[in-house]
Amino acid sequence: MNQESLQTSILAAVAVVLLLRTIMLAAVLLFIVKALKPFEQLIANACETLRVMKRGAERLEFAVAQIERSVQSRMEHADSLAGEVVERVYAQAIAAEKLIGHLLGTLEKATAEIERTLSRLFREGHALNAGVRAAVGTLFSRHR
Repeated sequence: MNQESLQTSILAAVAVVLLLRTIMLAAVLLFIVKALKPFEQLIANACETLRVMKRGAERLEFAVAQIERSVQSRMEHADSLAGEVVERVYAQAIAAEKLIGHLLGTLEKATAEIERTLSRLFREGHALNAGVRAAVGTLFSRHR
């Protein structure tokens, strides 16, 4: 779970707890008012409860706005970092591709040079072998 989801979950949990707490307080207040005070007092308490609930809702709205700004800021920062990472990876991929191309070119040149060198050595070895055979044949021939 990422941090934004965690913050949203925490915010939702806090909102539910505050709502339940407010509902519970309202219910307790209504019960007490009905049992102990006249009807006019009940209305006054209900108005006060509504004012308290309104202040709680305003505080909750303020907290949600702060969390939203924080999440937005972090999302922008994460987006910026992701863009930088993509740029760096792209640059490294281009550099790696150039390096591999250069290495392949060098390997092709080295392979061609090795092939030429071995071919020349083979021809020279073959010529030496033919010369040695001719010399041995001439030295040990019976037609003297």
